[in-house]
Amino acid sequence: MFLLLLLMACTENIQDGKEGTHGWNDIRELNILLKERKGQEAIGIVLQKIYDLRKDTVQTVADNTQIEYARLLFGLLVDAYLNSRQFTAGIVCLDSLEKISFWKENYRYDFPVAKARLYQEMGNNRQAIQWAATYLGLPECTDVGRLISYSEIISEIYIYCNNDLAKAVRILEKAVEAYRSGSMHSNIVPAISRLSIYYRMMGINRV
Repeated sequence: MFLLLLLMACTENIQDGKEGTHGWNDIRELNILLKERKGQEAIGIVLQKIYDLRKDTVQTVADNTQIEYARLLFGLLVDAYLNSRQFTAGIVCLDSLEKISFWKENYRYDFPVAKARLYQEMGNNRQAIQWAATYLGLPECTDVGRLISYSEIISEIYIYCNNDLAKAVRILEKAVEAYRSGSMHSNIVPAISRLSIYYRMMGINRV
C-alpha cells in the first residue's frame, strides 16, 4: 500500500526501463518479492541498495532521479516490514535512517507517515496519532502528488486510531482542494472516493 501510493506520486520522476542502479528494474523485482510474501528477503535487498545509494550520494550531490528512486526504495522497505509484520524492527530501521543527512533532508514528510502507519498496524494508537500529528505539523508539502497520497494514509489513521471522522474529512478536503487548484496529479480518484465514504458516514450528501 505504501509503495503503491508512492508510485502514484513519483512515477513521472523515474525513467522507465533505465538499467543500472537507479531504474525501474530494481523496483519491479522487489515488488515481485513482496507479492510472493518474501518480505524478509526484500528487506535485505532494499537495505543493501540503500547502502549502495548512500555511497553514491556521499561522493556526489544527489539528483532528482536518485531522490525519487530512494523514495520508492523507502516505500518498498516500509511495505516489506508491514507485510512481514516486523513493525518494531521497521521503526528501529527508520529511526536509524533518519539519522543520515540525505534521508533526513529529503524525506521529512515520508518518515512520520511511515512511522504512523507502522504504529497503527502494531496496535499502538497513541503513537500512530502522535506521528500523524507530527506530519500535519510540518509546512504543507508542495509536492501535490505526495500530499494527496499521504493525506489518504493520515486520514485513515485518524479514523481507525482515534475515531476522528471530522479530522479525517478536513485532511482529505485540503488534498482535494490542492488538486483542484491546478495539480496535474492524476490519481485523485481514490482520495475523492474515500472522502465520499467519509461524507456518507457523517450523513452528508456531497463530493
